[in-house]
Amino acid sequence: SQGQTKSEKSLLKVVCFRSQQAKLEILIDDNLTMDRMRRLFSQFDPVKIPFLGLEVLIYKDKKTILWDDYIYSIRGFLSESAIPKPRLVMSFQRILKRNISDWLRPNNKKREEAIDFFKKADFCLKTLSTSKTGEADMNVGESFAYNIGIIARLSVNFKEMAEEESNSLRDILTYTKYDREKLRFVYSRIGLGINLSKAKEQDKTEFKKVVSRYTPHEEIPQSEAFNNYSYFFYKGYFQGESV
Repeated sequence: SQGQTKSEKSLLKVVCFRSQQAKLEILIDDNLTMDRMRRLFSQFDPVKIPFLGLEVLIYKDKKTILWDDYIYSIRGFLSESAIPKPRLVMSFQRILKRNISDWLRPNNKKREEAIDFFKKADFCLKTLSTSKTGEADMNVGESFAYNIGIIARLSVNFKEMAEEESNSLRDILTYTKYDREKLRFVYSRIGLGINLSKAKEQDKTEFKKVVSRYTPHEEIPQSEAFNNYSYFFYKGYFQGESV
């Protein structure tokens, strides 16, 4: 801040700030040069970096704003140390729990908000949960939940196309936890609902072919059967809209 030139002053970068009542707190890193920032982001396509991507980690309630996960993640990124993936997923699931009822409402403009959330959350996983490859592949359980989410979205679309209201189908979208048992139940309920549909047999046959492409081929292992896969289920659901 005492530098005589713009180049010297640029050596001091504001990482983030927060305002709490009459107090303003600023987190800075005096070693964060533009060259280092360029290297940190060199593995990412600038076009694919979402606007305010990391800010999705800030939890916002009507009366509460929690900065802990955001600041923790920024520090991890700058120190080039991987952040545990479960820590990030847990943060996303907390945000989901607060917003999902609004995002699932039919004909709701907030659906775009949900799609934007998953784009940013996915960017955070790829950016923060590894320090080398910039990738965050889903394991068997996460992939299982993601595919079931896609199938759930396709089923909702199919029912709407067939002009059939299905409260039971929408009910399976609002569980507080999606472990192996719940995901199995969702899949079986969807299969039963399609068989009982009054849509044309040709349409049902075509729909089943599409579903077969996303049907998981690997089962969630017993050691991970009680994990909460809500984030990956809903990620599949909202991304399944474009399938």
